[in-house]
Amino acid sequence: MEDPLISRPFIDDFARRLAWSTNAIEGNTLSLDDTIAVIDYDEVRSNHTYSEYSDAKNAYYAIQKTGS
Repeated sequence: MEDPLISRPFIDDFARRLAWSTNAIEGNTLSLDDTIAVIDYDEVRSNHTYSEYSDAKNAYYAIQKTGS
């Protein structure tokens, strides 16, 4: 059986990167750092729209739910 202390960080990192790349393909201008900041800390920065931030969070949560 997998040790969640080892596998969880890798799964979380994969979900963040997949959310970012999925949105980037669709034209979202958030960088990977911006995506991680909004997912982990609800931190927003200038020059991006509300929909870009909500798309990033929604993609991340959908990926997490699918992987559970």
